[in-house]
Amino acid sequence: QQQQNSTPTSPSRNPNKTTKPTTTASIKENNVQMEEEQSMVSVDD
Repeated sequence: QQQQNSTPTSPSRNPNKTTKPTTTASIKENNVQMEEEQSMVSVDD
């Protein structure tokens, strides 16, 4: 588990996710967040 701490696969902007293992569920969550951000940006545009 120390390896996960030394090399966190999660983005630094989401420190909470670093504690969770990299699973398809977490990846899907990240994708959803990115999609939401992109949609907001498109609306701003």
